[in-house]
Amino acid sequence: MISAASFTRRHLLGLASSLAGTALLLACGASSSSSTPAAAPTAGSAPAASPQPSSSAPAQPAQSGQELVPTIAAEKLIVTAVPSPVGNMEGNLSLWHSFGKIQGGGLAMLDLIAAFTKLYPKVKITNVYDATPDKYMAAIASGNVPDLLKLSATDIPALGQRGALLALDSYISRDKWDMKQYFDFVVEQCSWGGKTYAITHHPDIRCTFTNPAILKEAGLDPDKVPESWDDLIVWGAKMNKQDNGRWVRFGYVPSWTEANWPTELMQANGATFLSDDGRKVNFNSDQAAEALQWAIDTTDKIDGGYNNTVTMVKSNQYPGAGPPQWLFAQSHLGMMLFGNWAWNAITIYDPKLAAKNAMFPGGPSAKGQGFVFGGGQMVSIPKGAKSPDLAWEWLKFLGSAEGGYLVQARTSDVSGNIQAANDPRIVEAKLGRKEILPYFSKANRFAYLRSPISQQFDDEISRLADRVSLKQMTVKQALGVSEKAIQKALDDYWSTQKS
Repeated sequence: MISAASFTRRHLLGLASSLAGTALLLACGASSSSSTPAAAPTAGSAPAASPQPSSSAPAQPAQSGQELVPTIAAEKLIVTAVPSPVGNMEGNLSLWHSFGKIQGGGLAMLDLIAAFTKLYPKVKITNVYDATPDKYMAAIASGNVPDLLKLSATDIPALGQRGALLALDSYISRDKWDMKQYFDFVVEQCSWGGKTYAITHHPDIRCTFTNPAILKEAGLDPDKVPESWDDLIVWGAKMNKQDNGRWVRFGYVPSWTEANWPTELMQANGATFLSDDGRKVNFNSDQAAEALQWAIDTTDKIDGGYNNTVTMVKSNQYPGAGPPQWLFAQSHLGMMLFGNWAWNAITIYDPKLAAKNAMFPGGPSAKGQGFVFGGGQMVSIPKGAKSPDLAWEWLKFLGSAEGGYLVQARTSDVSGNIQAANDPRIVEAKLGRKEILPYFSKANRFAYLRSPISQQFDDEISRLADRVSLKQMTVKQALGVSEKAIQKALDDYWSTQKS
């Protein structure tokens, strides 16, 4: 079972709140729902009071760096195998998601809808592509819910616990739907309290990226990957580079991660966050303190301190992109702990960069261990949906090998369906896919907290990161303050739940 952690889908750095600039949502199905897209090739009408897609304005061109990965043209997408339908496949479905429809996951949704309705022409699907959390939470509160709702992994514990989602277990059992076709961590994060509430759209992972060319330049073995935190320090220092006193490359920066860096580093040093019953905070531990102090000391030792890392980013800003993945892709960073979609940045900026992936090494209190942090996006059926049986048929299609193929064909995402993830049509077309794919089966921690208070946890960890990075508090003081805040959030939440 994967341990708990905290994650917000597109946090770019531990220091992100201190930086100016625009952050490109490079992959993992992300696209701006505020963009004005073209009309979807779907039929039907959205439910009353639901967010409405705009269909009159022309599509806007993708900005530089958006989903510039090898893709399969829509007209060449071929669906060869789908699940056997149960009953009469006709009716209306409303599908809500926040991917937009001009890139990434938005294109995947269009392809899934087109393929499903071509196979089953009596099914009409309304594609609502701007269903942000405020909109779908309002819909859930009102009871006027869609049939299908795309969620992030952080949503499942909260919505599952409050009974807002339809448990899928009876469908899974009835249709003998094989959950072993998915990566283990995908099945776990689609579940809560022993019930399955979602089918994967796509998972994601965070692991080590190294640049062999920079390692070689620094006199290190380009074929090796870091196996300890000592390696991160020694290698990072050797890969640093300055030009006339100006930093042009860092070897490694502990806070330059995709999620809140304390969440991942504390876990990589053996720390846990909650008691087994999920009601008590316990991360104010020696392992957690050791990890945070190591990060601060390492930043001072090899990067010239936190302020210097901020200066480095500001002096290397690039329009339409956000660090650290683009810094790595342009060889301004030698190593990083980051998400699989960093391969998209590499594809855009330097396709010849032969990056290597590896499990992130364990810290002093977790020596010899390796860590891969998982997250992802999935689709659920809200409680009260008008067409739950038909929605389940769509979820089966989404979760099938061919559905997983469509999830990946015009995106840089990786399917949670193992067969689809290994589909030669995808693996051969996507830069870095052969390198990153083995680590999806090795995910052993989550990059978010498996708790109904995941968002409150994430917000508090952001504050914790600032307190220790800016040295406003000692590590132990900051851990104590955060522990109290998170415990209060837990107590407040569980006090409202029926025992």
